[in-house]
Amino acid sequence: MRTGKAVLAVMVALSGVASFASTPASAGEIAPLVRTGGPQCGDSDFAGENVGAAVDALVDNARKELSLARSGVEDEHFQNAVSNLECAIRLDPDNSSLRFELGQAYRQAEQFTTALVQYDRAIEIDDQVVDYWVARGLMLAGLERRDEAMSSFDRAVEIDPSDASGYAARGMQLTIDGAFGDALIELNKANYFRPNTPLILYFRATSRFATFDFEGAISDYTEVIEMGPAADVQYYKSSLSGRGNILWGLDRHELALKDYRRYLEFVPDDKRVKARVEELERKLGD
Repeated sequence: MRTGKAVLAVMVALSGVASFASTPASAGEIAPLVRTGGPQCGDSDFAGENVGAAVDALVDNARKELSLARSGVEDEHFQNAVSNLECAIRLDPDNSSLRFELGQAYRQAEQFTTALVQYDRAIEIDDQVVDYWVARGLMLAGLERRDEAMSSFDRAVEIDPSDASGYAARGMQLTIDGAFGDALIELNKANYFRPNTPLILYFRATSRFATFDFEGAISDYTEVIEMGPAADVQYYKSSLSGRGNILWGLDRHELALKDYRRYLEFVPDDKRVKARVEELERKLGD
């Protein structure tokens, strides 16, 4: 089972960001990003302009920079994104969504404690937004502050009991904790409010497998696989591996081999799966 240090890698999707962080912050986390000559932020710089339009343009620029950062992983793009968002905040300091956007930018730059500060500031401005509490909880979970993370997820559910995000986050944390029965309760609620979500189905399959509901786990993995890699390539390939493992254990070797081969198209260097494929090929060739 994954430790708290891997929570970010599998949970950040709930906060509305497509990319996934890999490791949590440490005591030696680098200093927050600083502006490096991007847009000027003085009040006079936007004299005569519509402030709302200027803020929207800055946020759009920031998102474009983050998209470039995802493809190139270059600090300059992160810095430019942060620069644009800081300008927007100076123009509209009471806008909680701007603080949230800044937190997302720091999260993507893997400056997780700084991201957490921004989420907290967003919540100080508006404490009734589910996404803020979920994002805050994800950061706390990745920083191994599990109890605080669960409190944030609980708050998300309290704010909107019909929003799947809080249930899904609680269910995934409980899966990671090994509390699979409790996790299934939360993940079933999440699936009710947000069906056909690869992330939710994948974690429910994990908990189903752990509670010996093998056919249920296969069903969830299959649903993710049938959506295809375009829906979520991470959970698509992980579901191929997960379903293959169950089929292997149930001696359904031909089907397991098909899943493993498809999985290796995405992860060709997985030595464990490669070894299983070779073993199955020998066995089925006999």
